[in-house]
Amino acid sequence: MKIKELTTWEEWKAAFPVMKQLRKHLDEENDLQLVEEGEELLKKL
Repeated sequence: MKIKELTTWEEWKAAFPVMKQLRKHLDEENDLQLVEEGEELLKKL
Protein backbone atom coordinates (compact mmCIF):
# COMPACT_ATOMS: atom_id res chain seq x y z
CA MET A 1 0.00 0.00 0.00
CA LYS A 2 1.31 3.44 -0.89
CA ILE A 3 0.49 6.42 1.31
CA LYS A 4 0.69 9.88 -0.23
CA GLU A 5 0.27 13.24 1.46
CA LEU A 6 -2.43 15.28 -0.23
CA THR A 7 -1.13 18.76 -0.97
CA THR A 8 -3.54 20.33 -3.48
CA TRP A 9 -7.28 20.96 -3.55
CA GLU A 10 -7.53 18.74 -6.61
CA GLU A 11 -5.96 15.85 -4.68
CA TRP A 12 -8.30 16.41 -1.71
CA LYS A 13 -11.34 16.49 -3.99
CA ALA A 14 -10.21 13.33 -5.76
CA ALA A 15 -9.71 11.57 -2.39
CA PHE A 16 -13.11 12.59 -1.01
CA PRO A 17 -14.95 9.39 -2.06
CA VAL A 18 -12.54 7.33 0.04
CA MET A 19 -12.79 9.75 2.96
CA LYS A 20 -16.60 9.57 2.71
CA GLN A 21 -16.38 5.84 3.43
CA LEU A 22 -14.53 6.65 6.67
CA ARG A 23 -16.50 9.77 7.65
CA LYS A 24 -20.07 9.10 6.61
CA HIS A 25 -21.35 12.19 8.43
CA LEU A 26 -19.41 14.65 6.24
CA ASP A 27 -20.22 16.01 2.85
CA GLU A 28 -17.59 17.24 0.42
CA GLU A 29 -18.02 20.91 1.31
CA ASN A 30 -17.64 20.30 5.07
CA ASP A 31 -14.68 17.99 4.58
CA LEU A 32 -12.80 20.53 2.47
CA GLN A 33 -13.64 23.24 5.01
CA LEU A 34 -12.09 21.12 7.78
CA VAL A 35 -8.97 20.64 5.64
CA GLU A 36 -8.69 24.39 5.15
CA GLU A 37 -9.14 25.08 8.88
CA GLY A 38 -6.50 22.48 9.71
CA GLU A 39 -4.03 24.07 7.30
CA GLU A 40 -4.63 27.48 8.89
CA LEU A 41 -3.99 26.06 12.36
CA LEU A 42 -0.74 24.45 11.22
CA LYS A 43 0.46 27.78 9.82
CA LYS A 44 -0.04 29.37 13.25
CA LEU A 45 2.13 26.79 15.01
